[in-house]
Amino acid sequence: EALASTLVWVPGHTERKGNEEADKIVMESSSRTSIGLEPNCGISHCQKRGSIKQWLLNEFSQRWNKSPGQRHAKKFIQGPSHKIATGLLLMGRRRLKITVGLLTGHCKLHKHLNRLGVADTTLCRFCQEEEETEEHILCYCEGLCRIRFQAIGNEKPKPEDYRLKKLNQLWKLVKDLKLEEVLQ
Repeated sequence: EALASTLVWVPGHTERKGNEEADKIVMESSSRTSIGLEPNCGISHCQKRGSIKQWLLNEFSQRWNKSPGQRHAKKFIQGPSHKIATGLLLMGRRRLKITVGLLTGHCKLHKHLNRLGVADTTLCRFCQEEEETEEHILCYCEGLCRIRFQAIGNEKPKPEDYRLKKLNQLWKLVKDLKLEEVLQ
């Protein structure tokens, strides 16, 4: 049998019968942890998860943009990317090492090796005109225009174009340039 109830507005703190007692019960109830579903009107698990994910993404992006250095990586990797992270995690160890090296500027190309005192020259092995950097190889080397076009569909892509490319296209370029063994 259903219980009948009536809601009536009562001005607060007017010493009406039961009003002070009701205020006391409400104050006690609101300070306790509620049990069960009925009294709660929270947010869904998906909404909480989405809010936390967005907050983390914003926090990481701010730190990424404010951090000094990482000039090369910032050109090729705009910031956090679920797509890039997923692609990298699916790679084998050797392929991952080479790809991360190309995207961050830390791989065995002449400019980097020269900085480490391992190579005598900084010149590009393909054109012999510019310093051999990841950016030069991936974007600007005149001697590689045709191969870049065949691998990624662009003769002279900009670093930011690689943000949109699939990692498989970058790997195809590495293989077509026969850099796989050099960059290990």
